[in-house]
Amino acid sequence: MRNPPGFRASDAFFFGKGPEAWTHFEQVVSEILWMEGYWVRTSVKVKLTKEEKRQIGRHSSPRWEIDIVAYSGRKNLLRVVECKSYIDSAGVRASAFDKSNPKHAKPYKLFNEPKLRRVVFKRLCLSTRRVEHVERHR
Repeated sequence: MRNPPGFRASDAFFFGKGPEAWTHFEQVVSEILWMEGYWVRTSVKVKLTKEEKRQIGRHSSPRWEIDIVAYSGRKNLLRVVECKSYIDSAGVRASAFDKSNPKHAKPYKLFNEPKLRRVVFKRLCLSTRRVEHVERHR
């Protein structure tokens, strides 16, 4: 596959071509959100309770990890971002989200399974409030 228009050799170095490429892309997205006024955290781990795991039908579910969580107090808006960097591939297909190809949707469980998303995001919001409460009372 050819590089996108405007792509420079220095971009390959910046975004990386090895296993660390995704961390560079996450950093770029985080910086953009931060410059837009968001409070940003990366690699946010969400630990579900036993009851929540039962609700989603995954009793031995590990902690969920969200690439980027960004919050705007001004807009009262929480953004949850999953970063995928596909420099040398076709990228993310629309079929991963429009239910036309379950195989393409599999890596994006959190965004394709409404019950899972609801439970994990609710826990994320509860955890965020707890952290906010602790930081205010230091």
